[in-house]
Amino acid sequence: MRHSDLYKKNMESEIFCVPVMVENFRYILREKLSTIREYAYEIYRKSSSHILLLGSGASLCALHPSKYLLDKRSELNAELVTGPEFLNRKFIRMTDKNTFAIIASYTGLTKDTLGAVDLLLERKIPYLAITRSMNNELAHRSKMILTYDSKALYTAVVFELYLLLTSLLRDRGEFEEGDTFLDDLKALPELVEETGAAAESLGKSLAKALVDEEPIYVIADGIEWGLGYQLAYTMIMEYLKREAAFIRSCEFRHGPMEVIDKGKPTLVFILGNDESRAHTEAAFKFSKHHGAKVHRIDIREIANVQPLLSPIILYPVIQWMILQMATDSGLYLDEYRYMHKVPYRDSLY
Repeated sequence: MRHSDLYKKNMESEIFCVPVMVENFRYILREKLSTIREYAYEIYRKSSSHILLLGSGASLCALHPSKYLLDKRSELNAELVTGPEFLNRKFIRMTDKNTFAIIASYTGLTKDTLGAVDLLLERKIPYLAITRSMNNELAHRSKMILTYDSKALYTAVVFELYLLLTSLLRDRGEFEEGDTFLDDLKALPELVEETGAAAESLGKSLAKALVDEEPIYVIADGIEWGLGYQLAYTMIMEYLKREAAFIRSCEFRHGPMEVIDKGKPTLVFILGNDESRAHTEAAFKFSKHHGAKVHRIDIREIANVQPLLSPIILYPVIQWMILQMATDSGLYLDEYRYMHKVPYRDSLY
């Protein structure tokens, strides 16, 4: 297949959502905001002290900014876990009296997540399901359902849950900057449009620099934890079929730094605007000084935004990067070796 044809085909793939992101934000603000506010008030009335955020893979990554928001702005105890973690640990501290769960699954068919839902139902723990559409198993098993009706699985989940949790925290008398943050969210479509060219340029530049590199280590932390995890594990490994790993920048000095040498390894640093930036900068400078191949995805090169917004603004950068790298490597982004094709046996299910 010609490069240009593959590029166009990859732009239409399930994972590449840059072309639909902005309209999806506007759709959510137009069609979902009243429902989001109603759900936020219903969660508030339950007076839960624990918020369980549950998902796997890309959905787990999309839930992380919500945990960050709750940890920073609320006295609510936020737990971010995968389906197997919830099933294995059966957290004794979480009960139907003190816990509300938010479950994310793009397809609504994730076995890990549906297994966790069975346990929630058994223990009578109330939950909200956030998924692409009403036409899937997760939606059918849920009373409170929030859909985003788009393939923008990361940004839509982050955006809808920011709206939901900000409304919840305002009802609780927390998050004093909530009104300003809601204004920022409503202005997000225009901001993503304004930063689109810079995001595309940076993503494609990184792709050219990384086209032949393997393994690739992704270093991030703080608000960018989920984005870094997603880039390494659910993008580079899943879609490019390359070896990769995610390392928290605050842990870089506790072992990973020992692999740094002249000309190796290849590292991509994601820098946000929160407190973790100092750790990521330190790891970047150390690696560069000692000769590793270093690259950076820095929110300050794209836009001057508050920390909570940086994962959304930087997401198009990694999308353009993966699109270009896949195309240059002759890969179709929707082509899998094993996922959705070869049975994976797990004793839990």
